[in-house]
Amino acid sequence: MYSENQIQSMAALHRLCFGDSEAYTDLFFGKRFEPDRSAVRFDADVAVGAVYTRTLRVAAGNRTFSVPFFTGIATHPDYRYRRIAADLIEEVIEKLRAENAPFALLHPFSVPFYLKRGFSVVNRFRKLPFPDLAAEFARRMRGELPADWAEIAAASVRQAVEAGESIATRVAGQRALETLVPRLPELLGGSADLTGSVGTKTAASVRLDAAAGNWAEANYLSYGVREFGMSA
Repeated sequence: MYSENQIQSMAALHRLCFGDSEAYTDLFFGKRFEPDRSAVRFDADVAVGAVYTRTLRVAAGNRTFSVPFFTGIATHPDYRYRRIAADLIEEVIEKLRAENAPFALLHPFSVPFYLKRGFSVVNRFRKLPFPDLAAEFARRMRGELPADWAEIAAASVRQAVEAGESIATRVAGQRALETLVPRLPELLGGSADLTGSVGTKTAASVRLDAAAGNWAEANYLSYGVREFGMSA
């Protein structure tokens, strides 16, 4: 889709606008660049404006889906104030609409600029076609507990008190996690090589498997043999 010279020019624009290293731009354009979800403006073979998106896997509630994320919007300093970025954003949005993408994410440098182009800030996500997922995403981004958290905690404590058991601290900790983990999908846990002993893995834990690429669903890390880190 793009010639090698054009790719090199795009990488140069990326470094100029974002200050990234040559190693990073080589990685980005070699493995992460998605031309079908991006748009670039050239003057001859020189890139003067670009909008890049990448596909992220987002987990919310019990659903996982692919969402485009705007990773870079760049305009060469000599070509600014010509609506290049605005036109390229609209071009990419049209591509995403054609794919029926539910929504797109970005970290805006100017909120008013993106509001004019159809974006909404997080606390307005309820306007999107997935209000339940949007509300869950907004809650996590605000760092808030679920609305019914007080009731969940009280019920868990009451159940433990009524049981009246004398149990080991690790067992008590695992029972607490069995309550916490299913209701806090953003909670990340893990252990070294003593998972079975320390009781940090719950029925709702999903071990990260890099080979399987389950990044969106995973909430449990296996750190490896603890002595390896101690000796490093």
